[in-house]
Amino acid sequence: MTKPTAVVVSFNPAFQVRAGNSEYLASFTRSLAGAGFDANILILEEIPAYMARIAAIGEYTGLFSQFQIFRAVKVGRYFYSLNPRHWLNMFLRVSRLNTAAGRSTTTRLGFDCYVPHAKALSWARRKVALAKPTFVVANYFNSAPIFDQLPPGVATAILTHDILALRALSVDAAGVSADFDRGLIAQEAAALNKADVCFAIKTEEEETIREIAPDTQAVSMPMAVEIGEADLAGPRDPVCIFVGSDHPPNKQGLRWLLTEAWPRVLEKRPDARLHVVGSCAYSIDVPLPANVDVLGFVDNLADAYARAAVSLTPVLYGSGVKIKLVEALAAGLPSVATTVGAEGVPLASPGILRVADGAEIFACAVLETLADCNTPAHREAVRDFARLHYDRDTVGIRVIDRLIAEGLFQKATSDKRAPRTYRPVPIQSVGSHVAVASAS
Repeated sequence: MTKPTAVVVSFNPAFQVRAGNSEYLASFTRSLAGAGFDANILILEEIPAYMARIAAIGEYTGLFSQFQIFRAVKVGRYFYSLNPRHWLNMFLRVSRLNTAAGRSTTTRLGFDCYVPHAKALSWARRKVALAKPTFVVANYFNSAPIFDQLPPGVATAILTHDILALRALSVDAAGVSADFDRGLIAQEAAALNKADVCFAIKTEEEETIREIAPDTQAVSMPMAVEIGEADLAGPRDPVCIFVGSDHPPNKQGLRWLLTEAWPRVLEKRPDARLHVVGSCAYSIDVPLPANVDVLGFVDNLADAYARAAVSLTPVLYGSGVKIKLVEALAAGLPSVATTVGAEGVPLASPGILRVADGAEIFACAVLETLADCNTPAHREAVRDFARLHYDRDTVGIRVIDRLIAEGLFQKATSDKRAPRTYRPVPIQSVGSHVAVASAS
């Protein structure tokens, strides 16, 4: 029996590096496969103009029956650009005839949001037509234009990652500059209203989607991870671990940890150490306090977790779910997070997750966790918690199975693909949620 096909369309250049957005899309794709779908992906963003080839991570590309990039061809493990300008730019740069050659001409509006290219959309529509999918998924709202010319009966979805309207509230509360063009908020609202279903990474964002797009089905799709099977027995040194990309909220959170919270930890536990892992390590712009090991990228994150006793998520603003926290819980690490860092994670006992704001309180929470929770029994309890809420083999698959049982793929219509006009309204709180745009 032929499997139904799902096609994922993304303007975000996913899978070139290991990052939270790639991990969440990979998690979603594994859930599709577990529910019986054959998945393809179309990347509408060209290979960056300063490159002639890229190597997408094989662990990710292997999730898809077809992995295609606009104006590129795959040979072996590499994708080679079909744009001759890229090769000319590379020649000029290598020969030093033009050191500025190859700068990207893609219009970017911030927050990994790229302006759709008409030729890329046309290419994607041809590929979708050939695939004859049951399901088309836009990775982020800015890929939703792919819905406009789909045949009736093809179900459509947006994988949101997070909601810009909520992100705007968070950055305003933190007093920092937004990392995106606020005009995108109205575009996001219009896109959410075009889909049959929108997947939210946490229930708070699911509820916000219902307010923004009341005629669209909103569904929580938790980040599903592989639950580690490492031996959790034995003593561990008092090592804390911070994992993060160089995304602005991570950089600010790490800066706060290094300057405000970690010195307070060392006052009471001078034997404690902090491991800093990920690309955020390469952008540290403050003097390092004592007992901080800047590891950067590591070959095996599981090994890094296995050397730690406590995971730290000191994020001060942002939206979505902090995937590094979910991964640390899956590795059996008791964790300490700020309120923002813990958003989207179910309530848990202090032996699993302590939530603390303010440098002094955060440092006390770290000290308490090191003292009380650095035991095999606590690590087993943490991993059991992660298995209940985030197990890759069950959690996401159940969501897709439920949509199949509810007949989403039988009742999908072309009604939502008619053009709509939205007039933006000021962002305002509605309880704990947001009103963003309304149909005119």
